[in-house]
Amino acid sequence: MPDGSAVIIIEDVTERRKTEARILHWAHHDSLTGLPNRRYLGDHAERLMAGAGREKVLVMYVDLDGFKRVNDAHGHNASDELLRLAADRLRNAMRRGELAARLGGDEFVLIATYITDASSVAFVQKIVRELLAPSRSPADRPCAWA
Repeated sequence: MPDGSAVIIIEDVTERRKTEARILHWAHHDSLTGLPNRRYLGDHAERLMAGAGREKVLVMYVDLDGFKRVNDAHGHNASDELLRLAADRLRNAMRRGELAARLGGDEFVLIATYITDASSVAFVQKIVRELLAPSRSPADRPCAWA
């Protein structure tokens, strides 16, 4: 100011930054399961291909057999709970550097890097065991059919 004084304006942008972070998160994650979505998976795959030749990559496609029967017999709420349970089990089976993403419906894609032939087999076996394991607790059993 001409008289030597100053005007200081302070604005707290914390909430705006949190909102922006949530918007960015949900643009790349499935709203039902919280897993990365098809868009994020595509971006991730592009990054991996850009570094092609540097590491082995395992890509696993998972489709839940019988999912339509659950949806038809028990309704959308039950099938949504089944998808959440499957997503939680996949997420819990992943290690650092591995990705579980939901393509849509009952389809998931898993990507593991820094993998050897032997660890590929172990990875697939671990995922199958995790998905087929009986419910471990009441919290892991959202519906009567689980």
